[in-house]
Amino acid sequence: MDDFNTISWIFLSIHLGSQKSPIKKNEIRLIADGINHSIPTDNEIHHSIMWLLDKGLILKEKDGYISTEEGNLLIKKAEIKSSKTILSIWGKLSSEIGRKNKA
Repeated sequence: MDDFNTISWIFLSIHLGSQKSPIKKNEIRLIADGINHSIPTDNEIHHSIMWLLDKGLILKEKDGYISTEEGNLLIKKAEIKSSKTILSIWGKLSSEIGRKNKA
């Protein structure tokens, strides 16, 4: 899995899990496992969170993370371009993350 695929996987997990309250790292792992049937490593989570914080797509709130308004817009953009399945949204989000990295 490349960096943008990993970052988008973790970002989608944070977005899905933080709809009502900040999501903690152990919850990110559970949602990520549900998406990909694989548990992200500590390094994958840490690297992704640092990148997402730096790009303003998530915020640290208390002891968890939430998707920002900008992050929500990026997810919506991926949803519009996808077939609405979670794997399709993840794939489109990975492309959007790659474009955001170049900006």
